[in-house]
Amino acid sequence: MPVIAGSGSGTNLGCALREVGRAAWLPALGLRGWEGKEATRKPLVGLGFLGDTGVRHSVARMSRIAVFGAGGRAGQAAVAEALQRGHNVTAVVREPSRYTGPAEARVVQGDVLQAQAIEADAVISAVHQPGHDFFVRVAKALNQLAATRIVVVGLASILPTADGTLLMDTAGYPQEYRDFYLAHAAGVAALGGGDWVVVSPAGDFDHGGPRSGRYAVTDADAAGRVSYADLAVALLDEIEEPRHRRVHIGVSWCAGDGRPG
Repeated sequence: MPVIAGSGSGTNLGCALREVGRAAWLPALGLRGWEGKEATRKPLVGLGFLGDTGVRHSVARMSRIAVFGAGGRAGQAAVAEALQRGHNVTAVVREPSRYTGPAEARVVQGDVLQAQAIEADAVISAVHQPGHDFFVRVAKALNQLAATRIVVVGLASILPTADGTLLMDTAGYPQEYRDFYLAHAAGVAALGGGDWVVVSPAGDFDHGGPRSGRYAVTDADAAGRVSYADLAVALLDEIEEPRHRRVHIGVSWCAGDGRPG
């Protein structure tokens, strides 16, 4: 069972609650995330948020999941995790001949900007591309999937830290890619009223890290790490048993998870 804990008080709280498991979502815990253009905190209630308009999707086993950007590291990890859980997976890539992910997936040529062309019960968008308006165009395409659970791989830089400061605005944070950060933020803000969640590392990837099957949902922390495989665990958890809607969450390993020592 993966480590899933409410956030709002930082990684320590999330890790302290790790043994309680998926059912331990307490109304007293909060979560910061993007809704529109502001980072806000809303308390968890049951399986949704206060203010949620009632959109509810849950994807059962052996359902159809489309992974856009399946050629990248996050996309390949998502494909592998979905297959391991018994889903029918379509790996959507621009160049099928260059796909090196799990062979069990159905590999098709496609583009997230034409997401409606792929039939699926849930969609994972793991696409990244330079360009100020790219993520806004992706969001607009995903907004057309009204009957689909949408999980987007996001960027830690635009998550708020424990004191509410966006990670990209903290002291010493690299600024040479700020336009890319802002492009991501604009894309999140452009996501509409559908059933979506944005999931990113709370800090960064451990690029060679293993699959522990455990993670905590937490505020942004530049020192936080999670593997691609455990990010994929979080992505699939949000498809099979949605816990967050219309919000950007960060996931990170707890102390002792991931690499030994």
